[in-house]
Amino acid sequence: LSLENISNKFIGKNDLVITNGNVNPIMLYFSNRKGWSLPESMMNSNDLKSYVQAGAKFIIINKRLTSQPTLESLMSEHLKLYEDEYFIIYKT
Repeated sequence: LSLENISNKFIGKNDLVITNGNVNPIMLYFSNRKGWSLPESMMNSNDLKSYVQAGAKFIIINKRLTSQPTLESLMSEHLKLYEDEYFIIYKT
């Protein structure tokens, strides 16, 4: 439930986000943001590019739903703004 407070510190209310919640929009709901909830298989530069072109400015990752190789790939391609034991926020 703290995801909205975390999001408010780094993400504008009208900024679009990508989450790794698969098709479940719960992270969008708890962050109080609009955007897309994608499966981990789409958390790569090729797939994310079209969402960034559509306006996504941030990526919110639930670390418990993501493999270490995916986290390392995201970290190498995006600026990390925040990390705690549960979430990471990247700027696209």
